Amino acid sequence: IGKILIQRDEQTAQPKLFYSKLPPDVAQRTCLLLDPMLATGGTAIKAIEILRQNGVPEQSIIFINLIAAPEGIHAVHQV
Repeated sequence: IGKILIQRDEQTAQPKLFYSKLPPDVAQRTCLLLDPMLATGGTAIKAIEILRQNGVPEQSIIFINLIAAPEGIHAVHQV
């Protein structure tokens, strides 16, 4: 199991990475990215970016959430 902690910076409203610990073989795994709420999409985009930087192909990332705003869905699809 890997962990990524991203919070929105109160000053800039941009997502900020606070912590990331991923398995050494994360690039060879299917990754379930869990986030209960998708609002603007910034945090999800940042998390996907971190996974990609660690060699995870896009097709190996499955994003799972419970509540999604249309703006967030659109932003994630754009990226």
